[in-house]
Amino acid sequence: MVQILLLLLLLGISLYLLQTLFIYLGTHRLNYPKTNHLPKISILVALRDEEQTLKPCVESLLQLDYPKESFEILLINDRSSDRTPELIEELKKKSDQIKTLHIKSGIPGLSGKANAIAQGMENCSGELILVTDGDCRVPPSWAKEHAAYYQQNVGMVGGFTLLDEKNDGASLFGKIQSLDWAYLLSVGTGFMGFGIPLSVLGNNFSFRREAYEEVGGYRNMGFTIIEDFALMKTLVKKTSWKVLYPIDSKMLVYSHPMSTIIKFYRQRKRWSAGGKEVGFYGKFLMLISVMVHLLIPISFFIFNFQLSFLALLGVLLADFSLLFRTIGLVRRRDLLKYFLLWEGFYFLYTILFTPVLLFPTTVKWKNISYQWKFNWKLKKMSG
Repeated sequence: MVQILLLLLLLGISLYLLQTLFIYLGTHRLNYPKTNHLPKISILVALRDEEQTLKPCVESLLQLDYPKESFEILLINDRSSDRTPELIEELKKKSDQIKTLHIKSGIPGLSGKANAIAQGMENCSGELILVTDGDCRVPPSWAKEHAAYYQQNVGMVGGFTLLDEKNDGASLFGKIQSLDWAYLLSVGTGFMGFGIPLSVLGNNFSFRREAYEEVGGYRNMGFTIIEDFALMKTLVKKTSWKVLYPIDSKMLVYSHPMSTIIKFYRQRKRWSAGGKEVGFYGKFLMLISVMVHLLIPISFFIFNFQLSFLALLGVLLADFSLLFRTIGLVRRRDLLKYFLLWEGFYFLYTILFTPVLLFPTTVKWKNISYQWKFNWKLKKMSG
């Protein structure tokens, strides 16, 4: 048994180091050509109970460095139970660029944000569609930089998101979460550098209307709780459109960290359940990560200290090298002071969330409950 564990540890560490090198090299292949074309764009913001964060989001959108006659903002109220409906009507009075949509019912077969975006697409006119969330703040260059990546063959562009701004007084827990997001996004961008799309982030991505309509939109994709990934996967499998994922500080969006451990747990439980929809490469990455982060702590109780420490050191150096590269590109290496705390936290939650990947579970998002079954199919239960 001990020999089997040793072989698994050595295999896991070897694969982990190789995949990190692969990701690191991939981040050097993201120098995409740009265009100066500024097409008509529509910015979709799907909202459910966002009264606490909506105003800063809209204010940042109104500060965009983009021709005012060439963009519109569509605020989509998805059956909120707080003051969001009244608030978006108040915000609408601030600018002719702001439009509102109040969703009364869902499209059959769709739920959550996919339903909101699908209905928003029927009520906007942009050639390019930019998507963010009501708890995000975008930089003035955000829209123009997204548009710059749309060469004729590009159908979707993803961007980086962090959870804190420099010197914003975020809590230690918030800084650790921000570094965690940076790591997860680094993995996605690195694979994209080799043309392997793993994911894009739903609060900072854009797509071409023509590409969306070519695949029939969300109405034709079926039920999902990770609408960004579903659209990306469909474009890659069924069309010739390219998906880009640049690490670009001019597209860096800021969101908010979870304020408590319980909220973080619920968020990651939903992400883990959604992760069951990813393809072979995504599942392989999760397998290697879980294997390594389970076996290293166990190894300290079974093998000699030197071997276990070398395995741990290898993981630390690999992760640090990748993060040093990627967050340097968005000018946030100040987050590296929290690296060791994040690494310990990452080990802990990887172990805790392993059962979510393996067994049926119920997740809740925006007052909607979903259940994953043994066949890895998602079913809406309520909301």
